[in-house]
Amino acid sequence: MGYQDIDFAQREEFSRLYLLRGEDEAAVRAAFHSDALLLFLERRPGMCAAGLGHELLFWRPGRLATPDEVEQLIQEGMELAERFAPIIR
Repeated sequence: MGYQDIDFAQREEFSRLYLLRGEDEAAVRAAFHSDALLLFLERRPGMCAAGLGHELLFWRPGRLATPDEVEQLIQEGMELAERFAPIIR
């Protein structure tokens, strides 16, 4: 259904854990060029994210966060956004 999975030979664990797709493969690779970003995601299997321009959406599929988990979820989202920030400035 469209784009092929984009893998990183140097980050086999990331490529195993995540399906990475986009219309412009070069732009996707540029956005995910940071080992710090790939490692951050490797340590959080099951996280899903989508982005367009300066917007980033992330979620964990299959369940809603409990009220006690919301603060941690917000922190995790902020940490993810910080890893993309140098790319979109």
